[in-house]
Formats: sequence, structure tokens, C-alpha cells
Amino acid sequence: GHSYWERKAGAALRVELYVLARALTAQMVDHAAPAHDARTLVDRWLEQHRGAVEPYRQRLAEIRTGKAQDLAGLTVALRALKTLRRRTTGGP
Repeated sequence: GHSYWERKAGAALRVELYVLARALTAQMVDHAAPAHDARTLVDRWLEQHRGAVEPYRQRLAEIRTGKAQDLAGLTVALRALKTLRRRTTGGP
């Protein structure tokens, strides 16, 4: 099993992930035309930010293939998501 600290670290990563996902979603919605459906909204955002999104997609692919499924790998993926947010919003 996982140690107490590993569980705490995993919980902290999840909270950060939810906060970042919410911020990116808000960014997409704020810049959307009222008539766009969710799929169109996401597709356009991904296209507009392709260069910033690609490194994040690479980290996700590594996690999905089992190369980085530990806390260290998830921490790196979270850092990539934070970088994605900074590059697409100019925020912290």
C-alpha cells in the first residue's frame, strides 16, 4: 500500500489538478462565442494553443503508457499543466 505521505501527496496533486482544470475551462468559456457547443469550443482552443498543448499531451501519453505512473510522474505532468496555463493565460 501507499504510505500516509504518499496518500497526502496524491490528494494534494488532485486538488491542484482540479483548480487548474477549472481555470482552463473558464478561459475557454470566457473566449467562446455563445453559439458554440462544447466540442467546438475545446477544438478551437486546442487549435489556437497547439504549441503550448503539445508538451502537456506528451506527458499524458507517458503516464498512460505506464512510463510515469508514480507520484514523481504525476508531479511532472502537473507542472506541464501549470506551464500550459501560463502560456495560454499569462497567469501564475
